[in-house]
Amino acid sequence: MQELAYLVIARGLQRSEKLRIQRANLIGVYFKQNVERMYPNGKLASHVIGFVGRNIRGDSVGLYGVEGFFWGDLKGKAGVTKREKSISGQTIAGGQYKLAVLREGKNIMLSIRSGLQAKVEQVLAQQVKKFKAKSGSVIVMVPQTGEILAMANYPSYDPNKYWEYKDFRVFKNLAVSSVYEYGSVQKPLTLAMALQEKKINKDFKCNDTGSLKVLDKVVYNWAYARYGWIDLLGILEHSDNVCAAKIGLKLGAKSMYEYFRKLGVGHMLNIGLQDEETGYLKDYKLWNKADIAVASFGQMVSATPLQVLSALSTIANHGVRMQPFIVKKVFNSEEEIKFKPYAAASVFSRDIADHIAYLMYKATMRQSIWARYRGVYEIAGKTGTAQIPKKDGIGYEEDKVNTTFVGFVPYREPVIIMLVRLEEPKKYQLASQTAVPAWQAIFEAIKDELGVPRSSN
Repeated sequence: MQELAYLVIARGLQRSEKLRIQRANLIGVYFKQNVERMYPNGKLASHVIGFVGRNIRGDSVGLYGVEGFFWGDLKGKAGVTKREKSISGQTIAGGQYKLAVLREGKNIMLSIRSGLQAKVEQVLAQQVKKFKAKSGSVIVMVPQTGEILAMANYPSYDPNKYWEYKDFRVFKNLAVSSVYEYGSVQKPLTLAMALQEKKINKDFKCNDTGSLKVLDKVVYNWAYARYGWIDLLGILEHSDNVCAAKIGLKLGAKSMYEYFRKLGVGHMLNIGLQDEETGYLKDYKLWNKADIAVASFGQMVSATPLQVLSALSTIANHGVRMQPFIVKKVFNSEEEIKFKPYAAASVFSRDIADHIAYLMYKATMRQSIWARYRGVYEIAGKTGTAQIPKKDGIGYEEDKVNTTFVGFVPYREPVIIMLVRLEEPKKYQLASQTAVPAWQAIFEAIKDELGVPRSSN
């Protein structure tokens, strides 16, 4: 059997062109209706959805996001007419013609809430422009289930007009594909690791002398600050690098590496989006003491925003990291596959996770930028201002940073956990000046729709 062949001589004809060719009564020339994918919501969730483009042969193909990852399921299998051939390869007159079995394409149901997504995208665009950032990313997730309610990036694009965009970077979902050193949002996790391994206790105090020499490197705090004797709350409140490094050195490379892996750092989380990246976590056997020290406050190790959010959600969910998911169901008339929440790893004890969550809440509410939320919402979070490694050499860029804030609310039983990341903001450079106000602006836009409860105090 051999497939009947035909040659495509033109695509996308106008109705007038079709009529003109039909009037010519050309033998062997036929027309086939072409179905194009339309996106009625335009830019809404474009980085999650992706788009249907064309390959070099001109065939339709799913690119980026869900379209790219599930293209085989979405497109189904078309019927193919086959004809019977002789041994010499000639068509047998009156031979059998068969139609291959059709496979119905599937539908994909996402966890994204369209109304929520629209609000997040609108405010994110405003905040990226306000702080003159290169890009911005937001993820809103339910920590108890891993269900992603919104995932947005700016700049965005219209998948109905994808060919109009010359910079392919705009198609990438930076929330899952942009790998970066995320900075001090790591510190609550470092404290939890050390408590879990009994390297420190809840009453631990650290003497911050302003610097810490490790091999040929020196660790400093922001603006070379020196805080003296501080407790765990003080470490988070001041975002203390020196004490975080001291605690990390107590843990050691192997132990810290194993916790990173459990927290979802250094490997793909496999949520069903084509452009997801793995991050970077080198084997602990290659770590030296300086690597341990800086990894304690989120340098040397890199992750995607989704991996960072997933890791911190472990604290929000009493020590258990749930598998993040953005696809709820894949179905057609023949079958249905539902994706249910499941625990990816049990990382910390409930007691330790809840204690760190409380410290994060206290440290957050002590900051002046959170004053209007005191007694109103119980928000726990952590900032991260991270330098950007040089592309052409050793070291970091002097005037470029990425800023991140991860927060969950209410801290005892969170309704949501949300990450906001701004890439290379130019107006200000600290996370407290950029990512935090951006997080607050988005929170104000969505808190009522999510039913975030107010403080009972």
